Amino acid sequence: MYLTIRLCQIWALTGLLLLASCSAGASNLKRSAPTAAPLAAVPAALLTQAQTALAQYLGQPPTVFTLTAATAQDWPDGALGCPAPKTAYAQMIIPGYQLTFSAANQTYTLHTTQNGEQVVLCRAGLPETLAPASSLPKP
Repeated sequence: MYLTIRLCQIWALTGLLLLASCSAGASNLKRSAPTAAPLAAVPAALLTQAQTALAQYLGQPPTVFTLTAATAQDWPDGALGCPAPKTAYAQMIIPGYQLTFSAANQTYTLHTTQNGEQVVLCRAGLPETLAPASSLPKP
């Protein structure tokens, strides 16, 4: 009888130790963040298209805008991470990019689809749709 009780205590203690080590390891896990795409990984045609669309929208020559960051994104829906109030969007994962350009001490964040069919200037969390891809000159 004593041996059975002692074995149960050992098993219980072992289980607690395993549980404690698992929960300690779980606290060290980090959520995956969007991956920063090397500038070379973003298609050159998409960069040119986004830069041209931004320049046309703001009435500036494209050469004043410098690409400062590019991040590959899986947008959660058709809003591309920048939803307009009271607007419904297609609920599907849309691969694309977040591109950051700068000019004259201003920063401009563009959200795009992977193929550049949609380019959105995101200002204060609100979208400003730039020229459709079909209206831009081909690089």
